[in-house]
Amino acid sequence: MASVQTAVVGPLADRVTAAELPDLAEVVRVDATAGRGEAERLLRDGEATVAVLAAAEPAVLVDGSDLFAARA
Repeated sequence: MASVQTAVVGPLADRVTAAELPDLAEVVRVDATAGRGEAERLLRDGEATVAVLAAAEPAVLVDGSDLFAARA
């Protein structure tokens, strides 16, 4: 796998730089106005494989339906 489509959302999204993400992360969206619900929608709709929630309580959500990407 060459890259993993990654969305960065949450109020601190603009502070997350490419240098802070793994080399495999292909950032497809950065949205400081979106929250966990939007991150889950992006995964559910196949718009991203990984969603980074950049907030006071950060989280990384992974699309489990794509198990190969989840293992990478």
